[in-house]
Amino acid sequence: MNKTKKKTFRSRALAVIHMAKKDLALDDAAYVEMLQNLTKKDSCAKMTDAELRKVLKHLESCGFKPKRKKQSYPGRPKNMDGKDSRSRQLRKVEAYLTIMKEPWSYADTIAKRQAGVDRVGWVPPEKLGGIITALRKRAIELGLE
Repeated sequence: MNKTKKKTFRSRALAVIHMAKKDLALDDAAYVEMLQNLTKKDSCAKMTDAELRKVLKHLESCGFKPKRKKQSYPGRPKNMDGKDSRSRQLRKVEAYLTIMKEPWSYADTIAKRQAGVDRVGWVPPEKLGGIITALRKRAIELGLE
């Protein structure tokens, strides 16, 4: 294993172990005792990769579940999770992009052409309808709707 991959694993493992310590509400004494029982070492910094894996596996068996970051898509507007009209329109844009297997930059290009703004997330609500119509027409041309 090359050094960059090894370093990346170590830094991620250390971060996850410390998140687990907090999540499982382990105080310092209980944490150090757990490390010593598992690896005979009092600090993760002194451990090998195999020992770090052993600690991670033990923490998961104790109930820790690592939280995954919510997957983000490049160019996806951040303001589309609400219940307002604009959010619903942006989700409709996302649905058309998904069925056409197009990136958000495809909608950005339409927004630039139709509304004169660089990002579809910046288009005023009254102009989003035109972008949705353009995407729908394209989906129909492709036989997807």
